[in-house]
Amino acid sequence: GFSAAVVVPLAVATGTVGALYGWVAQMRAAAKALGQPFQGNGLPIAQVVALTGGPVLVAAVATAGVLFATSANTVRDTVLLRVAGASRGRLALGAIFESLMYAVTSALAAALALALNSAAFALALRLGPVPGAGWVGLPLPPFVIVGGGLVLMLAVALPTAAWVANRQPMRILGAD
Repeated sequence: GFSAAVVVPLAVATGTVGALYGWVAQMRAAAKALGQPFQGNGLPIAQVVALTGGPVLVAAVATAGVLFATSANTVRDTVLLRVAGASRGRLALGAIFESLMYAVTSALAAALALALNSAAFALALRLGPVPGAGWVGLPLPPFVIVGGGLVLMLAVALPTAAWVANRQPMRILGAD
């Protein structure tokens, strides 16, 4: 399996981009609470990439590195499932479920961090200069990063399952 080494980079990258989006949403809400106009409609994608591209790139490289480093274990685990009688469809379903599990875990970790960040930001504004400030919720655009991670995981897991399903399991285990 991929382990937390995949979950953490995806969650951190999503949280980094999400914090930026959350800050803009909170400032828009604070301006509204103060009856002031808010300039702009949000964040241009070029600014988001310029500000958060580094962490997202590091997360992508870390995720790809983990997938590469664990590929031998993934092959062995998949072969053992095949020897135990798992069908080709079951191997593919297992690969999809494992990838989804890690992607959902990443999304939940990022969502929790972003919710706590948003609540703390709103509380600081409410207790300070903007008594009418409130929680603005979670920004959705950053969660595209988790989707990208899911695609990356599936791009490794599904071909591995297909490759194992079409080989003699004992030959693969013998080469190990």
